Amino acid sequence: MTLQANGKAPEESASKLGSKPSTGKAPNQARPLTKKAQLIKLLSTKSGATVGALAGKLGWQAHTARAALSGLRKAGHEIAIDARTPGGARRYRIVGAAPEVEVVTASSASSAGTTGRTAQ
Repeated sequence: MTLQANGKAPEESASKLGSKPSTGKAPNQARPLTKKAQLIKLLSTKSGATVGALAGKLGWQAHTARAALSGLRKAGHEIAIDARTPGGARRYRIVGAAPEVEVVTASSASSAGTTGRTAQ
């Protein structure tokens, strides 16, 4: 009988190759929303949200919520700043969606005759 480097017989280790450990999750279970998706959902409501509300619901600090708003603007979302609440906080809401971005894959770039690299 020959042994592998791990000290087990070949048929013993081969039988374990096909088995995967159980993760305990159902295969058809929906993934939870990402923080960005949650942020967009909160800002897409008619009343919008304050920085404090965003920070509280997403588990962020206020400066992180403001940075995320800035990131959404950079991504092309149009964010309106509505009237202040009675407490003085501004309400933010998304009024325009980000433009669709074309994703270029390596195969589509090579078929178009480009290398996918940008000129430097």
